Formats: sequence, structure tokens, C-alpha cells
Amino acid sequence: MAIATQQITNTPTVLKQVAAGERIAVTTMMVCNTATFDPSNPTSGQCNLTVYIIPQNASRTSALHTMVNQITVPAGETVYLFDNERIVLEETDRIEVSSSIPENLTCLLSWMDI
Repeated sequence: MAIATQQITNTPTVLKQVAAGERIAVTTMMVCNTATFDPSNPTSGQCNLTVYIIPQNASRTSALHTMVNQITVPAGETVYLFDNERIVLEETDRIEVSSSIPENLTCLLSWMDI
């Protein structure tokens, strides 16, 4: 099993691109909002996460490749994506992520070679 971690910015950024000759199954994706929760203002620091899954060297098209669209991640919380299902990616397929607020979200992606 392998992992990749990344701080998410407000520009779609490649989290994982499958190398030539490889095939992987994504086992889980966790996204943590590192902003401090403020009980007097519960929406402060919340971010919206977008995840794209893009096949074999295609250009990202928002409507076509969006798998998670603007999911809200409250400050201080972690969300789990793709933890019950497996996503199989072939060579040059890639996962891109973006956040409505740069640098509040960090992501961990876990996968297995198949």
C-alpha cells in the first residue's frame, strides 16, 4: 500500500497521477481542515472541497470529471472519501483536488497497486 499527502490550494492540483504501466485501486481519501474551530463563529474557517478524477491524459472538464463538488469541510474536522468503495485508475489517470480557501485543507490518499 502507498500514500500521498498534499496541502490543497484554490487551484486544481494533481494529488496522484498513475505512472505508465501501473494500475491502482484507491482505498481511501481523507481531507482535514486544519483551521481552528471557533465555537462563537462555527462557519469561520470552513472550506469547500472539489475532487476531479480525470482519465488518461484528458483535459479537466469541470462538469464531466467532478466526483466531489464543493463539499463543506468545517474547521477542525476530517472527512473521509472513497473509504467504502474502490476507484480503479489506469496509467495516466489522475486525481486533482482544490479548495475554496487555500492552505486550510490537507489530503491523504491511500492506494494499492493491482
